[in-house]
Amino acid sequence: MNEHTIGEVAGEVWVYLAKHGGQAEVTTIRNQVRAREGVSADLGMGWLAREGKLYFTPDHGTVQVFLR
Repeated sequence: MNEHTIGEVAGEVWVYLAKHGGQAEVTTIRNQVRAREGVSADLGMGWLAREGKLYFTPDHGTVQVFLR
């Protein structure tokens, strides 16, 4: 696992959200973005959140993810 791979997964998360109206549930993203080399979609979402490109809101027992 390295920063390059985490960045690639973050890019896939961003593309998925951009193609789906800028929002999705965390579980949906986990199911749609494949983990690679031990890097999960969660790490990619964390990367994007740290860069200020995502925000999260709770929604009836789930968590929604939004592009900024």
